[in-house]
This record gives sequence, structure tokens and C-alpha cells, in this order.
Amino acid sequence: MELNFFFDQAKQELLRANQDRRHPFRTLVLATLSDFPQVRTVVKRKSLPDHSVLVYTDSRTTKIANLRENANCSLIFYHPKKKLQVTFYCTAKIIESGDLFEKHQAIALVHPNDYATTAAPKSTLDTPEYSYTADTHFTLLQFLPQQIEILQLGRPQHLRAVFSRKNNWEGSWVVP
Repeated sequence: MELNFFFDQAKQELLRANQDRRHPFRTLVLATLSDFPQVRTVVKRKSLPDHSVLVYTDSRTTKIANLRENANCSLIFYHPKKKLQVTFYCTAKIIESGDLFEKHQAIALVHPNDYATTAAPKSTLDTPEYSYTADTHFTLLQFLPQQIEILQLGRPQHLRAVFSRKNNWEGSWVVP
């Protein structure tokens, strides 16, 4: 398999997930750093032509606190049927204003309660009941990959390659 074709296949899956709400790359794992690594599943809202990924969140989440402290993070996408794993080693950008923010806020606030609980996410409750406020805490995250690693599981052998932004997305095969 040719290296650029391998990279293009992964990019196509990421872009396909922009249109197909059931595509496995629509949900991904985000890892941030704190006292311990913090790992959670998030929903990809859009992949952009520069390979960056947009995610919506509440500004009061621990992921925002983690990213304010250290913007380096990782994203992992996995397609179980194709046995394709794509890992982004990223720098996160917290976007709270501007055209991109306003465009996505208008989309997100179709469901305003997702970002409008009275208490912050992970707040302790006495009962499973919680309430909403008129204030929303919507924030847009943009993950800018610095390196992309692609792993294709298969027989007779697995394939793995690493691509770097600083080398204009040139890559090299590596041992899986």
C-alpha cells in the first residue's frame, strides 16, 4: 500500500463522519492531562480541511480546566468494522467568541439544556434530579493535530504510519 493513499483513506473516514451521524468516527476518545490522565468519550461535530476537529462542551467541565492548564491532548477514533484506529496528538484551542463560535453556538443551542444545568457538570447531587438555568455555558473546542498516527489491523500483518504537521503531513511507516 502506498503511504499517501493510507493517509487519504483515514482522512476520508473523518470527513465521512461529518455527514453520517452513525459513522464510528462520530464519537471519539479525548485524553487530557491532570494529576492522572483524564479520558472521556466526546462527539465530533465537524472535521475541517486543515484536519482539525470541532467538539462542543459546557465551559464548566473538567476537560476545559485540564485544557486551560495544558493544551496538549490526544484524540482516538476507532472504526470496528474496518479495524482502523486514528490517533491525533493535538493542541486544543478553546473558542468562546468570533464567527466560528457563533456559527456553532447557533447549531448547538437548538438543544440549550445540554449547556444550561444550574450546577456545573460533575457537581454532587442528593438525588438524580437537576435543574436548568436560562444561562448557557456553551464552548467550542478545536483540536489541531500536530501528529496523526494511523493503525490498520489486519492479516497477514498490521499497518501503522505516522504523519507530522511540521513536515507538511509527510509520513513514514512504523512498526505496529
